[in-house]
Amino acid sequence: MKMPASRLFLLACLLSWTAATEAREAAESTLVRQSTMTREVERVEKGKKAKKVKRVIDTVVLENRFLELVFCPALGERIVQVRDKATGRKLLYEGVIKYSGSALDEGGGSGGGIHINHPHYHAGTSYVAPLPYVVETGPDGAASLTLAYTSYPHLQRTVWKVTLRPDEAGFRSEYRFENLSPLPMGFNPWINAMFPLRKDVQFILPADWVSGHWFGIGEKEQFGNWLRPWPVDKEGLDHSFLRDMNETSVFGYGITEGYSGIYFHDDDDGLARVFDPKVMPAAKAAGKWQPEPKGWDWCEVWGGLSHNMEDPVWIGPHETIEASDYWFPVRGIGGMTRANDQLALNLSVDEKGITCGIYAPRNLGRCLVRLAVDGEPLLGESVRLEPGKPFRRRLARPAEVDEVVLTVVDESGEILLRHGRFFSKRPRRVYQMVDTPWRRKNSFTQALWEEAFTPMMAWGPWYHPPTSFAKALEKDKANPELILAYARSLMKESESDLFRGRKSPPEEQRGKALEMLLRIVEDESVGIRARRLLGILQFGGDDKKAGETFLSLKRNPATAHLAHFPLALLAAAEGDWKKCLVAAKESLLHAPDATLPRLMVALVLLETGKPTEASEVLLPLMKRNPLEAAGLALAARAEKEKGRGKEADRLLALLKRIALLSPEQHEAGLQQLTSLRKGKYLDPLAVDTIRGSKELPGRAP
Repeated sequence: MKMPASRLFLLACLLSWTAATEAREAAESTLVRQSTMTREVERVEKGKKAKKVKRVIDTVVLENRFLELVFCPALGERIVQVRDKATGRKLLYEGVIKYSGSALDEGGGSGGGIHINHPHYHAGTSYVAPLPYVVETGPDGAASLTLAYTSYPHLQRTVWKVTLRPDEAGFRSEYRFENLSPLPMGFNPWINAMFPLRKDVQFILPADWVSGHWFGIGEKEQFGNWLRPWPVDKEGLDHSFLRDMNETSVFGYGITEGYSGIYFHDDDDGLARVFDPKVMPAAKAAGKWQPEPKGWDWCEVWGGLSHNMEDPVWIGPHETIEASDYWFPVRGIGGMTRANDQLALNLSVDEKGITCGIYAPRNLGRCLVRLAVDGEPLLGESVRLEPGKPFRRRLARPAEVDEVVLTVVDESGEILLRHGRFFSKRPRRVYQMVDTPWRRKNSFTQALWEEAFTPMMAWGPWYHPPTSFAKALEKDKANPELILAYARSLMKESESDLFRGRKSPPEEQRGKALEMLLRIVEDESVGIRARRLLGILQFGGDDKKAGETFLSLKRNPATAHLAHFPLALLAAAEGDWKKCLVAAKESLLHAPDATLPRLMVALVLLETGKPTEASEVLLPLMKRNPLEAAGLALAARAEKEKGRGKEADRLLALLKRIALLSPEQHEAGLQQLTSLRKGKYLDPLAVDTIRGSKELPGRAP
């Protein structure tokens, strides 16, 4: 039977509409694919000459119409490459991968890309062992890749989620850092982006002054204990250009603006990083121009949660800290002088004119661009700002120029970014340089810094904090804060040899710590903290005494929150799930972001026949960390008990995939569950996640 022409026309229209819809939907979704890369790998072994070999390594790619992001979970927490698809340019440095198989070995600068080093100070997790990952897609077409790493014996965890939306020429990184230990730990995660070493590189560092790499380590200038003007020095030389940098690395000092980046002037492009300076107050520029690089053939843009690499902060017991930043390529605007997560701007003045440029990583629609010189309007133009369409104008400059202000306003009248610069001389902010940095104020502060810094050192130890505390105590025998810190450092080393310089057997260290704590449990200034440490020390050896210690804390409303989780553990050890549930819920109420209390509540709910409630409790945890192995195991059990076998199988398949991708990380996750069931704190030595595989990553080409 022949189809009428009208129906044929309608069918053709329908097919055309369907094809166009599918093409549009594909264009409006972030694509995810598996790929490989071939790179040189160098096995780092002490006392042996390194040999480079080529390896083919699996990668994961997130891609939209603007960007291509290449990840390599086999090398840890790393974005290998960012490619701007409009130009085909690869922006990041790709170097030889120095593979040691251990986070305790040196290997800084290995492999390039963007990577996180946490909790290890330098070498760390970035290329030691393969990590589990998961890719998720959202209803808006966005795709995200999440990596997770848990370190034993440090008991610190990093969860890194990178999201690429289909309509943006930029990507957002979200970081979740957690201390799984009942003891406070030194905490200094940093994010490092590595770029090719080129003479045309300019560092974008939002600071009037910079300090040295080792700022505060010592009192002498050789340790970076100096401040220098940035970027233009007293002689008028601009040190933000790599070719004119005197120092190998500089840290922005007194950063209050949340942007940094790099610009390649020969290619007229770069990469911007936007962050919250209240959360991530650090930015570093590093590189040394060498016409023929020897050893160092890259440069770096760095960010972190403490002011520099040698200035760790503390992360409390079971504490979680979250941060995020936004990265996007910039091009076609002649440089970069300011950025936020909406725009990157260039505003510069020379003898001949004024240049203003704007680049937007997302479609902002029609905007008004205004340029004023000393309060007088020089430019007012309506332009459409969207990725791939940089705005750039070159204007004649008036004879005298003091202040130039560039303002971008959207259609609703909201100011997206206002950037003003003074081009006549102005006094800089002045900082008072201390003669003695805080870490060197006295032997006590020095030992505190060593306690925070030493566990993260890849090639240490340079220091042994318990010895330093003991020496400080000889001079100040009655200082309760010093006694408390000494006891805490002994506990850390007795449990896991965290400082890798143990001077006496663990039993002797624990006995000494007990003696110290009993001296100060009644002290008004430190008694509460000492009592808590005393209870932790008593755990496993004398649970009855531990229970009495924590109950004494619970009786005081001001300190009750310190007792909830340990009392939940003690109840679990006794098999008293009813008492355990009450304490675990109180602990979770106080610390809703903490992993272990949430797992404990879910576990007890399952033990008491409440799988639906257990699923609800686990949901926020699995959303923040979809690679939480213990959470997946409990969630699968809950689904099975609810009669949802297919969903349980799906969760178990995810758990099995984690085990295949990274056996150590799988074991580290399940160790949490084992400890909770037994009513114990995590054993720092239960798993070894610092040492990765002895095999080179990837396969021979």
